[in-house]
Amino acid sequence: MVFADLEEGLFIFGGFDVISVVVPALNEEGYITSCLESLTSQSYDDYELIVVDGGSSDRAVELAEKYADQVIVFRGPVGAARNIGVNRSRGEILAFVDADTVALKSLRARSAQARRGWEEAGEYDLTTFSR
Repeated sequence: MVFADLEEGLFIFGGFDVISVVVPALNEEGYITSCLESLTSQSYDDYELIVVDGGSSDRAVELAEKYADQVIVFRGPVGAARNIGVNRSRGEILAFVDADTVALKSLRARSAQARRGWEEAGEYDLTTFSR
């Protein structure tokens, strides 16, 4: 199991304060509950949680439905699954977290704070997008 923190490679893309967390998954029954519990118990409340499942043969989808705002089943490569999550998201900050990852409790708050800091410093090393 991986423990994620902002400095350790969570991918954040610029925007506003709503954070969409996209979790691609495939046969992650043993990990997905810990991952999604860590994401739903964050110290920052303005978020949505989207799980894109690659057609799991275990109970991953059933478990994800207990926590996620959206569960999408898509059989395809993980990159395409992330893109589907982005297309279905409403947030302006995007975070991608693997299903075998446990996020630190302050992850979303620190992500929003980091975005504000980049904005105030005039630093936009981030990929921006528009829908």
